[in-house]
Amino acid sequence: MGQGRLPARLGLACCLLLLLLGGSGGLGSRGMPRGPWEEEQGPVAEGGPWGRARYEAVKKHLRAVGALSKQYWQYLACKVWQEGCEEEEEEEEEKESSPSPGWSLPLVGQDYLEILSAWYCSFGRCCKTGDCRIVNNITALRPQKSLFLTVQHVCSSLPEALPSSGSSQAYAVGSKLAQYPAPGRDGTLGAAWLEADLNEQLHGQHLAKEVVVRAVQGFLQSPQPQKALVLSFHGWSGTGKNFVARMLASHLYRHGLKSKCVRVFISLFHFPYHKYVDSYKAQLKKQISETVQLCKQSLFIFDEAEKLHFSLLDAIKPFMGRYDNKGQVDYRRSIFLFLSNLGGNTINEVALDFWRAGRAREEISMEFLEQRLRLELLEPAENSYAHSHLLEENLIDFFVPFLPLEYHHVKLCARDAFLARGLPYTEAALDEVARMMVFVPKEEKLFSAQGCKSVSQRINYFLP
Repeated sequence: MGQGRLPARLGLACCLLLLLLGGSGGLGSRGMPRGPWEEEQGPVAEGGPWGRARYEAVKKHLRAVGALSKQYWQYLACKVWQEGCEEEEEEEEEKESSPSPGWSLPLVGQDYLEILSAWYCSFGRCCKTGDCRIVNNITALRPQKSLFLTVQHVCSSLPEALPSSGSSQAYAVGSKLAQYPAPGRDGTLGAAWLEADLNEQLHGQHLAKEVVVRAVQGFLQSPQPQKALVLSFHGWSGTGKNFVARMLASHLYRHGLKSKCVRVFISLFHFPYHKYVDSYKAQLKKQISETVQLCKQSLFIFDEAEKLHFSLLDAIKPFMGRYDNKGQVDYRRSIFLFLSNLGGNTINEVALDFWRAGRAREEISMEFLEQRLRLELLEPAENSYAHSHLLEENLIDFFVPFLPLEYHHVKLCARDAFLARGLPYTEAALDEVARMMVFVPKEEKLFSAQGCKSVSQRINYFLP
């Protein structure tokens, strides 16, 4: 859990516990047996105000209140954030196998949490399990933070003297929540937040930022796309291809790369032997089909795509083409990302030519670069793109070029690495990290040969 979200969750927890546990007569009157306090009242009266029996009774009562508070919080976390559900299921099984004395979750509190859960799920499409895995329609705030702020505002705006009846409390809170509209479902705001993060964290890649944001935003806004979205990332190692893929996953899905809606394939790891290519094809088709059935909007990432056997690319071609098979699984909401070092030399040559001509790299246009990039991808070398039908049949919607990184971009990466660890830094330290990198060409020493790939490891030299 991030540090920034902890205070919000604690505030929400306090607010909820006050609402749910306040007025114990109203809440506890439904099916709650006598607690440990009542059981000890008889013996305590005989032994003085602070006898041993009274001390034990107080301990039992505090334990009961603490356990009830914990149960409310676990229930809320499971229903709203889908966290701790396994613990709750285990506890339910234990309760069924061995009857436990004491108390159960008050029905009024449960009604209120159901209202809160239903309102939260109105932010996006909830799966049948109640797990809102897809978060395309998030606001400029992250979904959890938005919920915390809204509920805290609701709690602070309720009258101090709430009715003693738990049902009235739930109605009052539910009515307040209904006044806060859920964000739109067209993905516009989610893409805007993605653009802000790219502007802040991705350095030296004006073309990649523009193409990715426009492509994803347009795809999410389309009510019925004709085919899956296919993006092909190209550039040297360390220029940000994997970084953007991870960031895109984190803005599309609540659990990012860990989501069940996301599958990552690394060529030499998942498909190392050409002699087993037929088996790989069958497995790959099966995994893609099962993922789309599980999650209609799925994300598939193929790293080191240039090393994929061309027949594997052709095997997944039906999933990326236009959809014309009614009655079958619909793949049109899927997104395919191909990450490749191919085209890196062409991209670097263009960037170097602009520099030598005294022109800013930001003047490089997509139209100017894409033609040259396509020509390199069609060269019949050891290149799966050239041998497959991806280019021939125009299945790739957007080529995304990643430019080589210069000295000042490496310094920005170093700054981000220091900040990510919460470490102080100086300009001298950033310069020293950048000087550790190898720069090419030999004469100009303009571009980092490794991009920003090993920057985070190099700041270890500055640790005390």
